[in-house]
Amino acid sequence: MSEHPFSHETTLLVLARTALAQGVEQLQAAGSPLHPFFLDERGGITFLFDQQGGVDPMTMALQAIRQNAPDILRCALVIDSRIGYHDGKTWDAIVVMACERGQAEGVVLAQRYVPKGWFRALRLEGEAEEIAKARNFIAAALDAPDR
Repeated sequence: MSEHPFSHETTLLVLARTALAQGVEQLQAAGSPLHPFFLDERGGITFLFDQQGGVDPMTMALQAIRQNAPDILRCALVIDSRIGYHDGKTWDAIVVMACERGQAEGVVLAQRYVPKGWFRALRLEGEAEEIAKARNFIAAALDAPDR
């Protein structure tokens, strides 16, 4: 059995969908808002905590990649957000931005949800959808100087 849950053949989309499923599990267990985290191809999860308040999750991810995971090949950043959809409504959504070393673009997936309430469980709305392309934030992290 392999030391890592993902093989080198694992596609970026498989990693992104796995990260999305992990985000759904976190929301179901702890409710919203979801703490941002990233999942790498080795199966490592890095939770990103904002001790100052107001720090962008991508900024935290870039710093964490530089400091803790500079050798990763693939990464999926998971955040809790609100996004507008083609139906004209604004939804709470788990958003996953995934990229791969050496590739110019990655994928962005979103899963709409209705948060837990006093008398209702978390409800997923529709299917996860690819909503955009992601920039290669692994390259951005490794090209940026430490701050």
